[in-house]
Amino acid sequence: MGRGIRNSLWLGAWLGLLGTVAGGLVAIAPASVWAQQLAPEVIEQFLADPTQDPLRDPLLPQPPIRRPLSPLEKLALERQLDRLNQQAQNLLTAGETEAAFALWMREVRLRRTISLEQELAALRRVSQYIWEQGRTSENQLVRSRLRQLQAEAVGAELADVDLLEATGEIFLTLREQPGAVEVYRQIAAIEQGRGNTEAQTAALEQVGQLQLDWFEFLAAAETYQQLLAIAEQQRSSASAIEPYLAALVYSYTQAQAAAEAIPYQQQLIEVYQAQGKLTEIPKVQLGIARHYRALEQPEQALSFYRLAYASAQAFQQYDYGSLVLRELGEIYQSLGQLEEALSIYRILIQVERQTYNAYGIMAAFDQIGQIYRAQGKTEQARTAFQEALLLATQLSAQESYFQAQLQSLSLPAPVDSAEPDGWRSGSAREF
Repeated sequence: MGRGIRNSLWLGAWLGLLGTVAGGLVAIAPASVWAQQLAPEVIEQFLADPTQDPLRDPLLPQPPIRRPLSPLEKLALERQLDRLNQQAQNLLTAGETEAAFALWMREVRLRRTISLEQELAALRRVSQYIWEQGRTSENQLVRSRLRQLQAEAVGAELADVDLLEATGEIFLTLREQPGAVEVYRQIAAIEQGRGNTEAQTAALEQVGQLQLDWFEFLAAAETYQQLLAIAEQQRSSASAIEPYLAALVYSYTQAQAAAEAIPYQQQLIEVYQAQGKLTEIPKVQLGIARHYRALEQPEQALSFYRLAYASAQAFQQYDYGSLVLRELGEIYQSLGQLEEALSIYRILIQVERQTYNAYGIMAAFDQIGQIYRAQGKTEQARTAFQEALLLATQLSAQESYFQAQLQSLSLPAPVDSAEPDGWRSGSAREF
């Protein structure tokens, strides 16, 4: 079958499915059609030059002309397409979604006969409707056109970065993250080749943020490593390096890659020291301690917990101090170093009193009671649980739990308590 005949046959299907027929009638396709993957010939026809269609759109000059549209012809077409856009908006408001998008896709396709700028503006506008309405077929068509424009921009003798940026923005409007990431990576590579470090950095920052937004944490870490390397090569200031280090720490932490995160956390502490942001240091030290704990390296973890506590106390960050002490107590308990754990929980009580955290004090007494009971020191355990019960009564919370703990001390052997009201025995994390 000849190409002209095939195009003519297909065009009838195209007009019936997406567009218009002479006279302004709009055919409505069943919803099931739109959910399917479009046939290659449908995409091919959408990408083709509208002025070369065997059956020309009635809005184009008739009969066909073998030259570009004149300025007056473009102006007349622009006005007609503006009306087409308004008709589509009215149809969407009236609930005639299929007809609205048929007109919009026809409009977008015809805009390219006026100028690339007009087509891009229409693509941006219509893409927002496509995303809001969850239109899969139109999404496929627009993405196909964007990839075509992307290839043209990269393949030009002088790569068209402006066009690439425009396609990237429209990919973002469609929430098409892979397409946008690819575009911004291409921009970064082009700008690197041109020696434009500032533009390269801006493009990579866009890539990194997109990867974070889509929870691609290891991929984001690779991107921020590139950004950090560029910043260090440029001898950038500590303030310029800080966000890349913070993003690397966040990415590796979210990816549960503790070993990879620690060197960047240590570097981030140095940057905070250089900037005089000393109050930011305790939370980073706590993060390092947690990572060493996750790596089952308790000695290193304990070292950084101590550093974090000292820093938190120095800056009167009592919330961080309490958190550090609770986790320190847990580690000592897990290591069987119960006397050290008792010392930590006694300090924790004092810190919690500084912030009037009655729940935290109650939890610390619970931990002390649990340890004394494990050591067989019933009277000390009783005293701790009684202190906790007093606070529980004042707070009207967990009273039955502590009553059960006290009762268990009178029994000949330890008995598992029911832990009412959602209480977890021995867990300071409840607070």
